[in-house]
Amino acid sequence: MNRLSLISNKLCRGFHTDAFKLSIKYPPIITAKQVSNSKKQKNLRLSVKPLNSKKTLLIDQYKNVWDNNKMIIFCHYNNLLKQEDHQLRLQLTNITKNISDQDENKISFIHIRNNLFKVFLQNMNLEDPVAPYDKKKDYSKLIVNHPLNKLIKGPTAIIAYPKADCNIMRSIVQLISNSKGKLIPLGGVIEGKVLNLDWINAFNQINATQDQLYQMLVSQLSYNAGGNLIDTLQLLSNNLVGSLSIHQDNLSPENKQLNE
Repeated sequence: MNRLSLISNKLCRGFHTDAFKLSIKYPPIITAKQVSNSKKQKNLRLSVKPLNSKKTLLIDQYKNVWDNNKMIIFCHYNNLLKQEDHQLRLQLTNITKNISDQDENKISFIHIRNNLFKVFLQNMNLEDPVAPYDKKKDYSKLIVNHPLNKLIKGPTAIIAYPKADCNIMRSIVQLISNSKGKLIPLGGVIEGKVLNLDWINAFNQINATQDQLYQMLVSQLSYNAGGNLIDTLQLLSNNLVGSLSIHQDNLSPENKQLNE
């Protein structure tokens, strides 16, 4: 074989080898770091604002207060100085100092940002109030005009307590009335129900704790064990509503004038 043939064969073998290499599609190399990042992205919480932003943290705080407190009172605070604010928080703490499990049953006092609290109220039925939502898919879950929006105007604060306790409510209302106009009650939420100021005052007049009300319910059910359960519950409900209505009527200005 002459020299020209040898050169030709080498060139052909090199060409086919390169073509074969080009035809192979190797899978991309995935490192352990990339796998870890992909898992984090799947579990990543989405939010309209950055997760560490003050707006996101505040809305999370409002959701936590709403979910973990059965009694929330909304107040307007008027020229509340830093020292007065500290003294007020101390007085609220003293209300529960004789209660067992004080750490779990604390009274919270929080200055709210009205626009962010209204965002929470609007999105509270969504899985995550700070997450972006689909206007078509999730619109039915939004509360566009929440009843509390009418109360949240100007400097607003909330006083929250984990239980619906009439005695604690009475102490809080008394503390507000002794604040010399620094705090003005607006209304509140008791076990998820929005109540105006008249109903808050009526609830304040009930001389029983939540546990005592449950004991009354059990006692009444035991007494009427032979009767219809639905009728018994309806009777208890009517009695409670009637009692609150009587308290509300007694608090009305017209009745006060008649009594005088």
